[in-house]
Amino acid sequence: MLGGTVGEVVESTHPHWHVGDKVLARFGWQEYGTSDGTGMQKIDDTRVPLSAYLGPVGMPGVTAWYGLNRIIAPRPGSTVVVSAASGAVSSVVG
Repeated sequence: MLGGTVGEVVESTHPHWHVGDKVLARFGWQEYGTSDGTGMQKIDDTRVPLSAYLGPVGMPGVTAWYGLNRIIAPRPGSTVVVSAASGAVSSVVG
């Protein structure tokens, strides 16, 4: 199943990716993935746990922030209602 993945490079011959690098990619739900390096992003886990890159600081969090701040753009004193805040994006907004 395809999906967002965080992980660590365990073997590499690519000049940009080194063993131990932490990455965000779309490898899917599996223990190991292979890549030519395309679509991967280095991430820093020294301040934020790897799992957070799949939620609050990953795609759901960025989508929530953009939707709230750039599209809805609430003004002081306004009320924002988030219905069905059970999904990945809406749970971050709510």
